[in-house]
Amino acid sequence: MATNNRVPKEDRFLCPGCGSVMANMQECHLVCGNCGLQLDCNDKGWFW
Repeated sequence: MATNNRVPKEDRFLCPGCGSVMANMQECHLVCGNCGLQLDCNDKGWFW
């Protein structure tokens, strides 16, 4: 499994809620297509 919520060799992040790859909607806004969890600039540093 990837560490630090990053998928190796790609600029994608794993959802901290379910482990699926998150979609990068725009700068500082990630959305999980599986569970709907959203991360934004306020979460930066905690998850990526």
